[in-house]
Amino acid sequence: MKTTPTHLTALLHVPIMQTFMRSCLSLCFLCSIASGQETWTKTDVDRLMTELSNWGKWGADDQMGTLNYITTEVRQAAAKLVMEGINVSLSRDAAKTKAPDNGSPYEHNIAAASENQGWNGGSIKVAYHGLAHTHLDALCHKLYGGKMYNGYSYETVTANGAEKNSIINLKAGVFSRAVLIDIPLLKGVDYLEPGTAIFAKDLDAWEKHSGGNSRGGRHRPGAHWPLESTGQTRCRRPASGSACFLRAMAA
Repeated sequence: MKTTPTHLTALLHVPIMQTFMRSCLSLCFLCSIASGQETWTKTDVDRLMTELSNWGKWGADDQMGTLNYITTEVRQAAAKLVMEGINVSLSRDAAKTKAPDNGSPYEHNIAAASENQGWNGGSIKVAYHGLAHTHLDALCHKLYGGKMYNGYSYETVTANGAEKNSIINLKAGVFSRAVLIDIPLLKGVDYLEPGTAIFAKDLDAWEKHSGGNSRGGRHRPGAHWPLESTGQTRCRRPASGSACFLRAMAA
């Protein structure tokens, strides 16, 4: 069954690349890195789904994908980078109000203590997919040609849960080095407008801007995991409401 972690720290980060076809953003990210091309047809995508595929790379039974790159040595190297030990959450506050981009608000019910009842209790309910709620996609989330990562059939996921590629495979946690790539800061804006793509040239520009090595993982797989910022949460703050989502719907 899927579970929803509430927060991840900067060193506990599952990258966009973890799911081979997690979203349009991740697919464009893969495509742009491949050659810098910015316009893609279905034929291009079909070809790249084969050329860039990791299916079978770690064996026919693998359910971890590129997280296999995070070895003991990689975790140890990441731990040695910690200087101040500051905990940085990547989560949002629970969105309990219905909005254009939040059709299923987070439900949180509290059973409050009373004078004669010495405890507080509660329950939660959340339909977490989409942009409103912090969540972590499992490898069973996206399919291509009726199959999930490593060729597992869509039939392995039923109303009872996922037999393959479940989020439970990450129950031990994910620990590695994450590199923040702040694209809005690079472009001098508060947030990226809907439809704005992030290309390989943007990653190169950020590396030059920051003076860092944000794409070192190309040479040492697992050493660096990209963490892209788009500023989407700033776009939907009370001052602008759900303006980004509404503009995206109208485009």
